[in-house]
Parts: sequence; C-alpha cells; structure tokens
Amino acid sequence: MLKKLIRIGPVMLILLLMLALTPACSGGIEEPELTPTAPTSEAEQNFLIEVTKPDDARQSEWAFIFVYVTCKIDWVDEVEFGTIGISFPDLSYANNISYWSCTLDRHRIYKRGEGVYTKYGYGSEIRACYPIIEGYQETWARDARENITFQVRPEHAGTFTFYVKAYGSAFIEGTLITVHEPLSGETDQQEEYVQVHSFQVAPSN
Repeated sequence: MLKKLIRIGPVMLILLLMLALTPACSGGIEEPELTPTAPTSEAEQNFLIEVTKPDDARQSEWAFIFVYVTCKIDWVDEVEFGTIGISFPDLSYANNISYWSCTLDRHRIYKRGEGVYTKYGYGSEIRACYPIIEGYQETWARDARENITFQVRPEHAGTFTFYVKAYGSAFIEGTLITVHEPLSGETDQQEEYVQVHSFQVAPSN
C-alpha cells in the first residue's frame, strides 16, 4: 500500500488535494447568525427581527433586552403604521417592565387588564392577560432599522419567556394589506404570530 502511494504522480497529488479542500456541494459553509436568536420564519421575511437577551439575569433584578427590527419588504418604499410588539406571558405586573429607549415615533406599555385589539387591529378588543410593550411609527422606510431597548424584572427563577413580533400595512395594487413577521407559528393573546424567546433566570441572592 505504501509503495502505491509513493508512485502517485504530481498531477494526481494536486487533484487529490483540491478535492480534499473543496467544500461539499450539499449545503456549503453556513453564514453566521446575525444575532444570538435567529428569526423563526422563512427566508423572504417582511421584517428582520434581531434580539439580544441577558445571560446573567436574576430573579427580582433588572435585565436588559434589545430588539432591533429592519423593514425588508422590497415591493414598497415604506410600510404604514409599523409596529414592534413585545409581550410577557411570564410577567403579572407592568411595573416589572422599564422602557429605556426607542427609535420609533411612539411607545406604550399596556398593563394586564387593559384593552388591546386582536388580528393586527382588525379583530375584536380583548383585555390583556399579560403586559405588552409596543413601539409605533406612521411610516417605516424600506431597509430602515428601528429598535426598542428595555429592562425586565423577572418575577420567578427558571425560564423567562417573551414574545416578539413586527407588523404594518402596505398597498398592493391599490389594496391595503397587513404585512407581519413572523409569517406563521405560535400566536399570542392577540391572535398574532410571534417569535418565542427565552432566557434563564437565577434565584435571587
């Protein structure tokens, strides 16, 4: 076997090296994720949602969450009534959410029990079962990146779960339609699709 290997000519040796160094055609090298939590829906997204979560959260202590959303719709110049929504099924009280900054025109925190509309504003009004923070913008330009930064104070140790979504309206052939991200999957109390995010919370000292 050793003698056969030694007799391989220079051209064959180069070909073998090229084959060994060429990546397989099925998949290739994957691009790195933009954020610690990748979007949940398919490649053609209406909005690119990026979330940065705390890695050292403790019960009853404030922890930062950063949410960035980019309008990715390529068939309109802007989206109307653009909204970023974050809701907190693991919180009972809105005073455990502290707004920090927002690049959208307006923001609001809804307490449990306040009235909110379902199905992207086209459904009925319900009473919120858990708190919500929303940022809102009348017009959202294509490729514009907006963000909401806030703190939460987890009420319990263990897994802390929160929901993130983005939506707005756009005209197509003269008709106003709702565009949203994600496009499918789990829904929240407002019957709207959400990304589900979570992080671990250590017991208080």
